[in-house]
Amino acid sequence: MERIPTVPRAEELKDRAFRRASKIEVKKGSAVPDTRKKINSVIDYVGGRLNKVVKSFPTFENLHPFYRELFDLMFGIDNARQSLGAVQWAKDNVQSLGPQARQRLKKGDDPDTVRKMVYGRISSIVDKVADDLLFLDDIRNVMKKTPELDMEAPTLVICGYPNVGKSTLLRRLTRAEPEVAHYPFTTKEIHIGHLRIGKIRIQIMDTPGLFDRAVDEMNPIERQGIAALRHIADAALVIMDPTETSGFEWESQLSLLDMISGTFDLPKVIVENKSDHELYRTRMEGSVRFSALSATDDEVDELVSTIEELMSSGPNWAVKPPSTARGRAPRARDK
Repeated sequence: MERIPTVPRAEELKDRAFRRASKIEVKKGSAVPDTRKKINSVIDYVGGRLNKVVKSFPTFENLHPFYRELFDLMFGIDNARQSLGAVQWAKDNVQSLGPQARQRLKKGDDPDTVRKMVYGRISSIVDKVADDLLFLDDIRNVMKKTPELDMEAPTLVICGYPNVGKSTLLRRLTRAEPEVAHYPFTTKEIHIGHLRIGKIRIQIMDTPGLFDRAVDEMNPIERQGIAALRHIADAALVIMDPTETSGFEWESQLSLLDMISGTFDLPKVIVENKSDHELYRTRMEGSVRFSALSATDDEVDELVSTIEELMSSGPNWAVKPPSTARGRAPRARDK
């Protein structure tokens, strides 16, 4: 995701513009051209900063569907468009004051009166979009923390109920590349890690916990995980807790598994976790018995082999040249 510059607050924008203009001296013999310079300085600064705000945001329609759905959940793309439209309106109105000021100065109006008129109009216009600027800076802070995903890489999404061991499993799987990036998503986190199998680098995403309910009944945090399954997953690893020490009954976990299977046409590996626990017993045929906390390296290797077999027939299982644009949104004019 391309980095968006800090969005200025309304007061900061006005203060800096007027402070810059105050350095231009108005002399008695050149009051009109000097006043024009002061006015143009303010208009150019404010108009330029507002224009930069609008142009620095990506065209949401051109984003990868995962990012579009994610941002819609996080702040509402329509809300962002409305605020960007308001800032565009402010920019256009500020810049329209230049010709008006020149016309009045040409007619012989008092330069100081014209300057005060322009300054007052600019202050009023900027104040009208103060809340939009604040909102857009909040959006910018959210967007800069979104994961840098390689949309061409084979992607495995780990899902399941909360507290069943998803994050621990991710750490065990990515031991060859132990750095795992943490990206705040509302009040939860999505973790991104990578696993190299031969020449193939698999992207692994650990999503917030899901619950046994229809997608349209899920809260925005859960639906972030659904967005990952819908748009970027080549396969799913569903981790389950047969011991029920996570606080969730086995039947509820089975219902979630059925929902995932019925909603997404994805190859899956099902891991029955916590095999080292005294309450553990295998409950499913064909599942992988595992303990994310205490598995040996050989056991982790066996799970990696299962993942490789599961994903190797997928369309993304190929060595592809690196691309700096993967997962990034293009800058564009039309929001």
